[in-house]
Amino acid sequence: MAGSLVTHSGDIPYQKVVGQTDYQRLYRSKREIALVREITLTPGYGVVPQGAAIGKIQAGDRAGKFAPYNPNPNATTDPVTWDGARAYLTEDSGTGQTIYVTIDDSYRFEVDDVIVLDSDGGTPYQLTISAIDVTTYKNKAAITFTGTVSVSHTAANNAHICIDTENANTYSKAHGVLEYAVDTGEGENSVGGLGVLIISNAILYAGLLQNVDAAAITDLSAVSDGNYLILK
Repeated sequence: MAGSLVTHSGDIPYQKVVGQTDYQRLYRSKREIALVREITLTPGYGVVPQGAAIGKIQAGDRAGKFAPYNPNPNATTDPVTWDGARAYLTEDSGTGQTIYVTIDDSYRFEVDDVIVLDSDGGTPYQLTISAIDVTTYKNKAAITFTGTVSVSHTAANNAHICIDTENANTYSKAHGVLEYAVDTGEGENSVGGLGVLIISNAILYAGLLQNVDAAAITDLSAVSDGNYLILK
């Protein structure tokens, strides 16, 4: 009818509320006395949360830059609340020289990066990326590497790759704790982000730490004390 007011009704509101990351108090000690440094996080990890352990890339063209630390997938007793360092395989790795991840996750990596292939209960392999193909398939990216994988890592066991931040043992070592959340972007248009890394001389609230497992605590020469993590 002309001039009538058209209304909409129903149980689902039209307003969409998106998530956000609020700053929370990470320090138990005074922030001013902590030893910190400014860093640039490599692209492709989305929002890296406040309190996340960060590693320093050890090899390849991006050696010396920073990326999220990957907790040891075999340390089942350690509660890990954030696994954002990992790019999970879309299928079993096999024993060849190519693995597959989502296209968005592939933009975390570059040719000549040294990566780690691992899974729950698996043996880590250190590999060097020789090619990244994001055009052949619409639903996955092919990452080809140099090196040898003698035992397949299965997707059912959370097979994944991540940047090498140690060059020994599990190939992942924590260098510091991120002071506040940093958006590094996702996919093709990700550019990385600027952040602040806590190195030492601080007491942090353990409940706000994200991917800090027992190995990371050792890497940081830190001490767990009840609700606190003490960085000496």
